[in-house]
Amino acid sequence: MRGSVLGAAMCLVLLAPAVAGAAGPLDVGIAYYRQGQLAAAEAAFRKAARTSPRLHGPRLWLGATLYQQGRYREAAGVMEGALALAPRNANTWLWWGHALARSGEPARAREALQHVLLLTTRGYAADLTRMALRSLGPVPAGQPGAANPQVMLESPQTYRTLARFFNPRLTEREAQAI
Repeated sequence: MRGSVLGAAMCLVLLAPAVAGAAGPLDVGIAYYRQGQLAAAEAAFRKAARTSPRLHGPRLWLGATLYQQGRYREAAGVMEGALALAPRNANTWLWWGHALARSGEPARAREALQHVLLLTTRGYAADLTRMALRSLGPVPAGQPGAANPQVMLESPQTYRTLARFFNPRLTEREAQAI
């Protein structure tokens, strides 16, 4: 069950930052994304990325949409482009790390996820990062960080909170089951 919640939780982290000044196709894409209309959301985010090439938000949303469609390698490439525009954005590093992990690149994923913890040590992004690092398993001997203990989530309520925020149609009973 946590695996499915992880995708929803990552989406929440993406939704958390405000995208000031971005109207038009980005807003349309977000609306489609929230309704689960991923093909329409993808088209809107691609348009937003073309019309606002200096904003990382449309690329991050596009990457998240591709990720939700199971197109992990493509998502990782798009998110890497978003990182070039916002290299200090912890959420982008988090998404990129997950896309790399799903693309079969655990070493690069671990590096990306560890970078998140350099940028932020508290809150949802940090909690999700710790969970993702644990899901990658122990660090192979000889690699940096091999001696680090596994870190627990800061808040056991995180899964439910993130799932409810990301999916407003989730009932209280369903959230409690998570």
